[in-house]
Amino acid sequence: MQKKIALIEPYRHSEVLRSLIHLLDHRGWRVSIFTNPTVRADLYEVHDHPRLRWWVGDTQAPAVFLQGHLPQLAEQDLLLFVTLVTDFNRLSRIDWPAPSILILHNGHTFFAPWQHLRFPRRGRDWLRLLRMLLRGEPRRRQRLLASVDFLSGPSPHIQADWCRRWPQLLERYQWVSPLPFAFYEGPGVERTDSRLRVVIPGTVNPAGRDYQLLYRALQRILPDLQQPLDLFLLGSARSTAARRVVQSFESLSSPLLTCHYFPDVLAQVDFDRHLRSADFLLLPLRSHYPLGLIRERYGYSTISGGLNDAQPKGLPLL
Repeated sequence: MQKKIALIEPYRHSEVLRSLIHLLDHRGWRVSIFTNPTVRADLYEVHDHPRLRWWVGDTQAPAVFLQGHLPQLAEQDLLLFVTLVTDFNRLSRIDWPAPSILILHNGHTFFAPWQHLRFPRRGRDWLRLLRMLLRGEPRRRQRLLASVDFLSGPSPHIQADWCRRWPQLLERYQWVSPLPFAFYEGPGVERTDSRLRVVIPGTVNPAGRDYQLLYRALQRILPDLQQPLDLFLLGSARSTAARRVVQSFESLSSPLLTCHYFPDVLAQVDFDRHLRSADFLLLPLRSHYPLGLIRERYGYSTISGGLNDAQPKGLPLL
């Protein structure tokens, strides 16, 4: 008898959801997807897949959306929560009608928020801290973890590191091995032009990426550049900080360098098209990045989505 699984993604981890759909479908599971219209649009490649069932609605309040679909969730053999980042209190009160797995993407946020708290520097940060204290957000997250049957991390080595750093996690929760967030699907687009296309995927955010390091590197190589170079900042560049990054790259003077950027979020089909035509990807990651008031650390408490962008087409990544 064919097993049934619900993939629940009320936010925007479209690339992870897409990989899980292909993986589970390949393994013979009957997949139902509970998500929002934006993610449904992102997954244009599988809109008409005959073995997928879609439940799409407004997921601004995920608990309300999911509670309204408890009969459909009860038909499943397994519930897999791809991302849960808000509405913890109401979600933790739901009695899930099938065994459930919650994928966690940020270890510090869930397991050690006070040890990795950023000191507030602006008025907005102080308001965040006040809300965090008054609402008891760390306690709400713990209630959410207790409400599901199993937990899973973003990768095997990060999950193992969490359990080594916080041994109580092994006693308190049941864990399952992480599923791959991406896998090789075949080569990208073969191009005939001589231009070198370098892509930096993701929102232009100086808090998590060291664009100054890349700027200095480009300054050094431009005098020796032998072929045209297209640099794509493949993500939204609409914030003030992002526009400053764009201006700094545009200030580099060379007829062989062209900087491409996008003032708003790209449609997934356009993002994929640029990604497929890349020669290689750059991820100028900082060691830490702020998630609200919590400092996460790449490779230890979290993983960069840029790694998921590189794997499907086997693109070189630096």
